[in-house]
Amino acid sequence: ELQDQKVTITSTVYPTKDKEGRKLETEFGMSTFKDHQTITLQEMPEKAPMGQLPRSVELIFDHDLVDTVKPGDRVMIVGVYRALAMASQGQQSSSGVFRTVVLVNSVQILSRDASHLNFDVSDVRMIRSLAK
Repeated sequence: ELQDQKVTITSTVYPTKDKEGRKLETEFGMSTFKDHQTITLQEMPEKAPMGQLPRSVELIFDHDLVDTVKPGDRVMIVGVYRALAMASQGQQSSSGVFRTVVLVNSVQILSRDASHLNFDVSDVRMIRSLAK
């Protein structure tokens, strides 16, 4: 979808018919697929300007970067910030409205959400004894 500068946004719905209404069939042996993931990145609340909501931006992950981050992870992203023209329904030309995304090249996880921590039985016993 995001191969070059002259890109238009396509639907995320799997097509079942072509423009003329003919039924489309997928030939799985002849098709190639790629991993693709869209994530919304939100500014850290403690770094947002006072009295303002944290800002967010849409990130696009492809290939080996898919599933590298989980909700709640604090990350540092390197990528290309791109404005994509959005075509109006049924038209090929741009409506003048742009969607902005970051095409991610690199991800560094700064910290994981604390709810994903795994403790062994001995750690749990130690924590419980210290809590008494």
